[in-house]
Amino acid sequence: MVYDAGRQRRDAAMTAEHERLVRETGQQRILSRAKNGELVSYLPEEYGNAGRKSGPTITTARGYIVAVILVGVVSVLFTVLVAAPYFDPRPDPPLFVWVIPLMLFGTMVLFVHYLTIEVQADRLRRARGLPPPSELPY
Repeated sequence: MVYDAGRQRRDAAMTAEHERLVRETGQQRILSRAKNGELVSYLPEEYGNAGRKSGPTITTARGYIVAVILVGVVSVLFTVLVAAPYFDPRPDPPLFVWVIPLMLFGTMVLFVHYLTIEVQADRLRRARGLPPPSELPY
């Protein structure tokens, strides 16, 4: 890693600017190091899903698209496996076997929700010229 002598000054200036914005506007802001290494003060809607304490550690819209597709395919396969015995002339299986497909569909809905948050945050960051945040807050 290359030493940057001006980084400490830029960090101090951004920290002061962040504190001023929080104090003057009363907005909730997140001071985080961006992927380019600089400190940036983000609004929560600009921050997206990076650095969430719980939930997936996916930080891009493409990653969420892949997660939605994978969970969707697995949930459809489990649904077909669970529903197949209902088409046999044998006795019906118990209803609790539907728990796994329902949980997978719920997970897919959650990933779609995270995807929309990340897409909106990405659009806001691009419009405002902000770099994407790193995974951990400052």
